[in-house]
Amino acid sequence: MRVLIIIVLTSLPIFLWAQGGWVNDGANIQVATGTDVRIESGGIGNLNNGTITNEGNIYLDLDWTQTGVTSNYTGMGWMWFEGNSNQNISSASPLVIPKLRVDNGNKLILNTPLSISYAVDLTNNGSIELGLNNLILNPGASFNNYDENNYIITNSTGYLQQEVSTGAIVFPVGNSTYNPATLNNLGTTDNFQISV
Repeated sequence: MRVLIIIVLTSLPIFLWAQGGWVNDGANIQVATGTDVRIESGGIGNLNNGTITNEGNIYLDLDWTQTGVTSNYTGMGWMWFEGNSNQNISSASPLVIPKLRVDNGNKLILNTPLSISYAVDLTNNGSIELGLNNLILNPGASFNNYDENNYIITNSTGYLQQEVSTGAIVFPVGNSTYNPATLNNLGTTDNFQISV
């Protein structure tokens, strides 16, 4: 059963809770600055060419699924995975997320290529498993809170891509254990891809 949800959240700081999941069946949903949307015991399905514009924070206990070739996720807010087990992110088309936080003590498993515009934050022993998919940090995007417990798991052909210029750039990667690489490019600024 699909549910059509249309919500326009004002600029007032508020909290919105949804239990069991949230399905956008083609609507335009806007999460305003200062607004927290918490999906407890569920995930989000952005279906049938729906658009979710997030300027606040969206917290998910389960998965993000996006179908429809023009379904879209935009905005400058955080997409925050905080469930109690591994979570998945899937999209019918390449997905761009400005700010991604993995705070689940487990893994976020990529089932689609993913680009990050501004920041990836790996907290609470959260890691991202690439599998066959690539994680691309756009120029200027940063990693926060990575270490031997919080890193990018390159367990197949998927790679982590970052721009490297004259400053040292850490690629916080590993397979079964943390095995980071630090690159410093003395030539022309370029994108580098690493998998382990």
